[in-house]
Amino acid sequence: MIDVKQTCPCKGIRCCLLCQHSDRVRKLNRKAFPFEAYKAFILCARCIGIAHPLIPKFYSIAELLDFQQNMHESCQELQGCSVQSVFLVDNFISQKEENDLQATMDSVGWQPSQSGRRKQDYGPRANFKKRKVKPAKRPLPDYANFLFQRLTTIDCLNGFVPVELSNLDYDSSRGSWIDFHKDDCWLWGDRIVTCNLLSDTVLSFLEDETNTLIYVPLKRRSLCCFSGNVRVAFKHGIFPQHIVGRRIVMTIREPSTWCQSGKLENENIP
Repeated sequence: MIDVKQTCPCKGIRCCLLCQHSDRVRKLNRKAFPFEAYKAFILCARCIGIAHPLIPKFYSIAELLDFQQNMHESCQELQGCSVQSVFLVDNFISQKEENDLQATMDSVGWQPSQSGRRKQDYGPRANFKKRKVKPAKRPLPDYANFLFQRLTTIDCLNGFVPVELSNLDYDSSRGSWIDFHKDDCWLWGDRIVTCNLLSDTVLSFLEDETNTLIYVPLKRRSLCCFSGNVRVAFKHGIFPQHIVGRRIVMTIREPSTWCQSGKLENENIP
């Protein structure tokens, strides 16, 4: 139950159920789905690096999961969209491992974040605007070591060295979502890895120059890695309607070339 007397940390274009009726959010004049003019695609579960075209409209998680599994045969004659640098692994962790991770994270406690999310951050502390960083106050947690070790068994993650872990807690009871954005390339390396816990969701990629929207359904307990053009040219986000119940995501990042150069130890946040 949301307490309307509470305040939230949302600013700018961000909002949640606590602030959705505030003057600030009303002035944003947000549309539920402002991408009707975009070309829409869905990443195919059977093709390698191909997304099939869809009618540009909003789809539920269930619809997109069904399309992903069953539209392969009917779309072979349609022109698809190349998505070579998104890699999915279903059932990357077991249900017991998922339960243990959830219990451990909940026992640590969560910090409020914007857009109805809660967070836990481990790794370097950065001021991205000023490009200042200093070593971790909270090092990578031991409970995630088995995940880091399992990443070494995946070919596309050869040489991946975890340097940052960001846990985000989403819940539809708080109106959780994340706006379209690009992850920093100054501190973090090319490959971004996410492990999706507790519920299915959809990660969406957006490229404004070509008016392209790509849906990537993520099953519960699955792993997603994206890099290359999708990482640099596309923004990514999650619509509020694609959070149903509770969802936790563990996002694991590798260091950039700059970070690997050893400069990390010599920078300080003011």
